[in-house]
Amino acid sequence: MKRRRERNVSVKKENVYSGILYRANLPTVTERELTLADKKRAQEKKKAKLGKLMGLLQSAAGRVGAFFAKAKAGMRSFTRGYEAGGDNRRFYVSVAASAAALIAITLVCTSGILEPPKAQITVNDTGRIVSADTRAKTVGEFLEKNQIILEEGDVLEVAADTPIADGMEIVIRRALPLTIVNGGEETQVKLLAGTVQEALERAGVEVSESDEVYPAMSSYVSSGTTISIIKVTEQTITEDETLYYKEITKSDSKLAKGKKQVVTEGENGLQRHTIKIVYKNGIEVSRTEIGVEVVKQPVDKVVHIGTYVAPEKKPQKPSSTSKPSNPTGDGDTAGEPTDDSGKRTSVPSVDEIHQGNLYEHGQAAPPASSIIAKTVVIDKITAYTDTGNATATGTYPRMGTIAADPKRFPYGTKVYVPGYGYGRIEDTGGFRNASYTQFDLFMYSESDCRNWGVKRSWKVYILK
Repeated sequence: MKRRRERNVSVKKENVYSGILYRANLPTVTERELTLADKKRAQEKKKAKLGKLMGLLQSAAGRVGAFFAKAKAGMRSFTRGYEAGGDNRRFYVSVAASAAALIAITLVCTSGILEPPKAQITVNDTGRIVSADTRAKTVGEFLEKNQIILEEGDVLEVAADTPIADGMEIVIRRALPLTIVNGGEETQVKLLAGTVQEALERAGVEVSESDEVYPAMSSYVSSGTTISIIKVTEQTITEDETLYYKEITKSDSKLAKGKKQVVTEGENGLQRHTIKIVYKNGIEVSRTEIGVEVVKQPVDKVVHIGTYVAPEKKPQKPSSTSKPSNPTGDGDTAGEPTDDSGKRTSVPSVDEIHQGNLYEHGQAAPPASSIIAKTVVIDKITAYTDTGNATATGTYPRMGTIAADPKRFPYGTKVYVPGYGYGRIEDTGGFRNASYTQFDLFMYSESDCRNWGVKRSWKVYILK
């Protein structure tokens, strides 16, 4: 029984390549661990050799036939000569012996030509080591016969036309299948082993300093690794905010009582905000205010209200176009300038607006069309009472104080609310910038507020 020869298939130090992630836990494969395909190829090789041998034998048979045809003719003369005896018999015996020896020597010499000598080689396919015998003449022929296919990105460390030599090691470095997701666009690539940074460089993918890469650039890739690149961009914008002016009222003893005089016109200011916006793959993820600048300071509106009361004169007969609506003195409408229909014909002063209780306030004569600038419908009208806080214009709330959105109804606007009376926009509530319109009316008690409740779609009059 023949003893099997032990073969050393260990990897030499000089054959370890940098950047190759060898999987040392894979078992070493020997020639006994052939697959069914390998066995089939071996059988096909034997059939091919047998066919070649049969072809040679048939060729030899043809030549031998021709030889024997000539020999037959020669044998006749040989027989005649041999039968003649004497010295001729010895000559023909020596010729026959020489021919037989020549045929034997030819068969022995040509037997080695049928098959080339075997060479023992080692294949290192990305850490998977196979030791085998082969009769292939070149590395390319060996790979082709054993169906070892090199795909895109794979590297053969020796040239394919390199002659096979006994003890040769054929090293193959396989490219790894990777997925690169760059800013949401997915690309399938195959690259040799290495770090994420090396893989991106070999794939020709550029990454900026602000971009985010997962896994980290220094991480080593493996088969099936997905490299995600998040494109990070920044944008700086500015947003302007209006700084609304306040209306300041001051008493003026030189002006007639109730008369209003604008000393300084109000002007809104402007404040500019600088904002940095961060986008990841084109989607906004954050906004950060990085600067605030007051471009223009607001200018408060200053209004003087007259307090001067002229000495009383003798009563005169009232005209037909203006008369007290309540000559008996009941309620607070007495002395109001009204027309024949009992409607007020002059815009009330600030002091007149802030007089009386809720009942007296509500009894004021409605405005005549001559002092109405426009009619609007308010979506929602509520009521509030004293909170101890000053209004947005610096005054303290009193009867006739109304809170509203100053963008729709500027501070100082005078209005008439049916059921409440005359009022003035002096405050703003939490409904600033709301999608609906709302008035919040000041009243002296919570019970008055509850009695008022909530009025919806309420028609009011904006005064001139």
